[in-house]
Amino acid sequence: MNITSRWWDVAIVGACLATIGVATLDERPDPLSLLAVVGLLALVLVHVVVGHRALRQKETPLVHVVTAAIVVAFGIGMAGSGTVAIAQTVLYPALWAMSSTWTRGVLRSCLLAVALVVGAGLGRQDWGEALITAAISLVFSIAVGTWIIRIAEHVEERDALLDQLRAAQADVAALERAAGVEQERARVAREIHDTIAQSLTGLVMAVQRAQGALVPGAAPPPSTAHDLDVVAELAQDALREARALVVDYARPTALTDSLERVTSSFSRETGVRLELRIDVADLPREHEVVVLRTVQEALANVRKHAHASRVWVGVGTTAPEDDGPSGHPGPVDVHVAATAPSGLWVEVDDDGIGPGDGVDAVADAAGTSGFGLSGLHDRLALVGGWVTFGPRRPRGSRLRAHIPRSHP
Repeated sequence: MNITSRWWDVAIVGACLATIGVATLDERPDPLSLLAVVGLLALVLVHVVVGHRALRQKETPLVHVVTAAIVVAFGIGMAGSGTVAIAQTVLYPALWAMSSTWTRGVLRSCLLAVALVVGAGLGRQDWGEALITAAISLVFSIAVGTWIIRIAEHVEERDALLDQLRAAQADVAALERAAGVEQERARVAREIHDTIAQSLTGLVMAVQRAQGALVPGAAPPPSTAHDLDVVAELAQDALREARALVVDYARPTALTDSLERVTSSFSRETGVRLELRIDVADLPREHEVVVLRTVQEALANVRKHAHASRVWVGVGTTAPEDDGPSGHPGPVDVHVAATAPSGLWVEVDDDGIGPGDGVDAVADAAGTSGFGLSGLHDRLALVGGWVTFGPRRPRGSRLRAHIPRSHP
């Protein structure tokens, strides 16, 4: 449970219990005052059982059920005592928090205002006073709700800009990697020319000199032994130089470095333990960009929605198994192997809130589920790939993407 959820619990439960205390102290015990207590307790029960989950969602069936339960329970409480109107101070903000648009927020506020008037009328309270109270509360609620909606829209716009910035940074990083690869190739070519090529040239010359000194049927001259020593020495030098180049060139690829930076940054920012497994050799630059962007988008999704404690990121050429990963990762554990790619798989798993916990599953990321994966779907489609998103057993979510080896 995050801090926001705790504050909602304190606000709603605390306001309802405080209103019960005020209602029982101000009025004599009778069936109507008992009705007020029943309505307020029903509000507390609704929040404790399902309401706290509805506050983390937008326009799901659960939200509609909770809205109806709040309206009915509030109307019952108002029929018992006008003091129950105090609960409006938390009920209106809660209804706006569950609304995805300004229109839906106004509609829910109107329903609560109607419940106030109808409940007050059924409880033989003054209709005029109830209408005035409902009108003032409704106007204030719409004003505050409009402010809340605008803040939410600004937050969404900011998140969209951040996503675009991350995508641009990924593209720039890909260009930098391409330039780095070209520089590395030039460096290796210079190293080969200045080391191995020189040793091999000397080796050839020593062999030719020894061959020229040999006479068929005659004993080898004394210089031949020296030439053979030179050949052996030059061959050993060339072998050492080749090994040095191989060791230097066999370091992790630029994609590996980029993925390590992205996952390490994610783990530092969120405190989530993360395991990164890479089983792939050199890739086309276009595919490297897609892989990096896929991992970035998946981690952004985990950061925004999953509330996970562990994340697994895998990039390789073997199709992932359906069973979830095992082990106890890091904060960032890295496993690197080199395999020639026949088809590339990217999988990101987490143990947080999955589609089965109230979030719409994405069987095809071309759909719009609120997770922002449509752009990722389009990017993969350009290279002939695809992406899916869904629940992971026993809990959490799984994003899986595939990129074919070749694309026409």
